[in-house]
Amino acid sequence: MTTIVICGDEIACDGRATLGDRIDTDSLCKIFPTDQGWVGCAGCLHDIFILKSYFHGDLDVLPDELDCTALRLPRKGPPKLITVSNRCLVEGTVSNKYAIGSGAGYALAALKAGATAKQAVKIATELDIRSGGKIVVKKRGDLS
Repeated sequence: MTTIVICGDEIACDGRATLGDRIDTDSLCKIFPTDQGWVGCAGCLHDIFILKSYFHGDLDVLPDELDCTALRLPRKGPPKLITVSNRCLVEGTVSNKYAIGSGAGYALAALKAGATAKQAVKIATELDIRSGGKIVVKKRGDLS
């Protein structure tokens, strides 16, 4: 899985991608830019690439098998939780400190204790076996 964290004007992710019991890579960036802001995806690698293609306009319709969760840090306004299942994309507002993925519980506890987005992901990678590797942080202002 993964750990994706939003804290204020930052979104951060770990770089681990797994397949079953195997670590495929520790340097995958799960955050990508869209017209509406940064999106960080949790789920299997296949789903992350499909959702990225959908947000970039390369797909008109979401496939049936797509089942994933994402966080959007919009250019302006509150962060959004995106849930995709059965060709349906639902988006709702979440708090300015939020996390998804297998390391979300650890990251949320870290945020509650005052951690930054990067620190929360780092703590999650130390405790969650499905999170790890390179940590990437994007700022709301990085989108031009």
